[in-house]
Amino acid sequence: MSRNLTVKDDRVVVIGAGASGLAAAQALRGRGIPVRIIERANRAGDAWYHRHPQLRLNTHRQMSTLPLLAIPKATGAFPSRDSIIHYLGDYAARLDAPIDYGVEVTRIDRTRSSWVVTTRAGDVKGDGLLQFVQCGDRFPERRVGSARRRGNGPHAPTSRARKVIRRRKTIPKDPLTRLG
Repeated sequence: MSRNLTVKDDRVVVIGAGASGLAAAQALRGRGIPVRIIERANRAGDAWYHRHPQLRLNTHRQMSTLPLLAIPKATGAFPSRDSIIHYLGDYAARLDAPIDYGVEVTRIDRTRSSWVVTTRAGDVKGDGLLQFVQCGDRFPERRVGSARRRGNGPHAPTSRARKVIRRRKTIPKDPLTRLG
């Protein structure tokens, strides 16, 4: 099944509806930039559903809140996994941006003036300048166009990664490049 998800007013596509994707979308909307979110799962914050049920944040709720909506005091100083799941769901419902749930991104290609985000539901392409923000780590192909992404170093939590990061003098130009 293929459909064209042409973006007429949305100039930025955020890939991922976890905490970072929702926060990025809110920051863009706050600056008047139209945005659309594409999420592979059928709900916001899906990764939290797969965490240990007794998990609690190790940062205070005031340090973990997303823009414009505080984590409720009733969750306690260090909110539980279920509190964060509820919070992210509420945040997504209040966000003034469309979220396409159940849509998996498979590829991203550069055109002369834009980007084409290929999903299993069809292509997302804009009439004008379309940019994208990748939030999360579930883009399996890690490809831009037909060129396979070349590794730029390991994931930051490893000791080897910290050495690589310290030696790096510039931010990679490849929009899909991450440190992991």
